[in-house]
Order: sequence, then structure tokens, then C-alpha cells
Amino acid sequence: MTEKVKPTLQTEIASNFSPDIIPQGKTGAAAEARTPFFKIAPLGLTFAAAPADALTRAKTRGRRNEYNPHALEVNDVVITVTDDKGIKSLGVAASKMLSAGIMAFTAENSQGQAQPHLRVTLDTADYARKNGWEIEPRQMPTPEAQAAEDKRAENDAHNFLAKARRNLHTIRTNAAFSWTETVKGRTEAYSEISFISGFRVTRKAITMDFGLAAAEYLVKRPMRQRPDALFLVDENRENAYAIGEYLNQHYSIDANVSRGTECMISIEAVLAQTSYPTIDAIRQGKSKRTWRDLIKERLESDLDHLTQIGVLTTWAYSHPKKKLLTDDEAADIATYEEYAELYLCYEIANYPPHGERVKAIHAKTEQSAKRASRGRGRKRKAEGGE
Repeated sequence: MTEKVKPTLQTEIASNFSPDIIPQGKTGAAAEARTPFFKIAPLGLTFAAAPADALTRAKTRGRRNEYNPHALEVNDVVITVTDDKGIKSLGVAASKMLSAGIMAFTAENSQGQAQPHLRVTLDTADYARKNGWEIEPRQMPTPEAQAAEDKRAENDAHNFLAKARRNLHTIRTNAAFSWTETVKGRTEAYSEISFISGFRVTRKAITMDFGLAAAEYLVKRPMRQRPDALFLVDENRENAYAIGEYLNQHYSIDANVSRGTECMISIEAVLAQTSYPTIDAIRQGKSKRTWRDLIKERLESDLDHLTQIGVLTTWAYSHPKKKLLTDDEAADIATYEEYAELYLCYEIANYPPHGERVKAIHAKTEQSAKRASRGRGRKRKAEGGE
């Protein structure tokens, strides 16, 4: 018997739209024409860490603690900094650096490892390239052109290394994390954990030393895939970065994959990750700009940016039951309330098919159910013998 293949968002779009119509979002084909990196952007494994997720949203969702002006609250995580300058430094660049470090740490350590390796090393030129910088001189056809290229590479390397040092200084000095997390029914509280205890940046390598408490926390966490293309997000587009990280997180959660909802999320949930003005603030304000200008168009611009750099393959609006909107329907949305009831359908670029993963999740669920059933059986037998 042939196994039914779950249709992807791309095939659903193809069935809902004629071939010459591009849905609301730019498709991967359009992105590929703009961004050569799209063809090679891989996915990397990373430990899923609540503080790293909080740092992603520090600028978009962080709010000052009323009792401590140097504490920033992001969901359930508190980030303590040294001063106002420290808060301003918690941007996309610092978040990218911590994410790169955690990905390197993940490659060096396994889940549950008793004595995790604390030191990780990134190839400087490779990390720069992921972020859209080329710090190595390219081969040029003439001595004059080569001299100019060598000078460009030297200047870019100087600027990139200085930037990397600033970001690592921010993570080490200005970002102590406090949070409470429940894993497998056990709640643990973490207080002012610094992820990076030391670092060194050279033209050849970026070395980070993880703090022991942070390392012991990370190896307890589940892993998820993270697109390297997220490093290409424009660092001035804090909302786009927060949205991209959030969509990838949603796409990788086993429960969502098992239910088939990993590629679908409510518009309200996406907006909650951003610093866009609320509908109440817009209606109470004096600006002539509408909710379409300040919310809908800004979200669409950020989603298109994520598609153009290769984080997303495509995106489109949909009704709750995955019925995609046409361009005309999307343009005719009359009210914010109608817009907020919609869903976003999307695909993470280069993600492996979920078919085998769904089987593994179901097998794991069945094994857990059998173990629980055997445990209940032993308990009844023991009670009956007393």
C-alpha cells in the first residue's frame, strides 16, 4: 500500500493559484534570483535555549522592570544589564553571535553529557561570510584591481572583528539571564546566568568559553534545526529577525509536526513577537497612517525580507482550515479584526521532509504509552497483593 504523502505548502499553493500568480509572499524562486546564498544556506542543529530566544526579542518585546531599571523582561526571562548602554546593545548582532556560539557548542556536545566541553571555536572568515561579509581577498585580474581588493578585504576584516568583539563583550558583560523552566515535570530556577565567560577574536578564529552553569543547562535541552540564512537578516530589521526565529521555532516543535500545524500559525501570535504598534495605540493616536500601513504592510515587508534571504521558501495568508487567500482577498481585508483572525502559512527553506520525523514522533509516543501502561499494571498488581 502506497503511503499518502502530506501535501506541502508549495503544492497547496499550486492547487489554489494559477501558475502565473505569486501569492502574497515572494516565493523561493524569486528569492533565489536575488540571493545566491539561498542555494547553499544549510540548517544547523542547536540546543533550544529560552535565554537565547529572549535575546532574539529583547528589542521588540523587552520591557523595563519597574523595580530594576537595568533589568529587561522578555516573556518569562529577565535580562540584567550594567546600564542603559547595555540595553541598547542587546540587538540582532548580539543575538546572532550567541546563536552561533550555541550552534558550535551543540556540535561539540551531546544531550545529557556529564562534562560538557566549554570552549568552542568559529572560523572567522566562515562566520563573516554567513553574515554577508567577505573578509578574504578575492582573486582579481590585474595588479591594480588586486591591490584595491586587498585593501577592501583588510578594511572589512578590521570592521568585522571590531564588531564581533563588541557583540561578545555585550553577551559576557551586559547579559545575565534569570528564568524558571519546567522540563519533564521538573521545575528549575536559574539566576543571573552568563552564557559567555571569556572570548578571543582573531583574523583566523573566534573562541568562546561558555560558563559552566550555562553549559550544564544547554545539554539538558532538546535540539532543533536553525537556518543559517537567519544570519543574513538585516541587523536593522529587529522585527524580521524576531519573526524568523519564532517561525522556525514553531516549525520545529514535535507536537506541531505531529498535528500537521507546523507550517501554520495565527497572525496574532506572529504580531505578538514584534514591536509594531497595537491596534489600540493606532486608533488612539493622531497619525493619519492606518493599521494597514503600520501593521499589515510592515509584517508583509518583514516576511518578504525573510523569503528573499532564504529563511522562508514562501508565505501566504490563510483561513483557519488552510484555505489560502487569493491576492484580491488579501487586498480586500476590511478591518483589523478580520485580519487578526487569519493565519500565516509558510515553509522554512531547505528543511528536510517531515515524513520520517512524524513516524519517529509517533513511535516515541507509542513507546511512552506502553511504558506508562506497564507502570500502571505493576502498580495494580502490587496493590492487589497487599
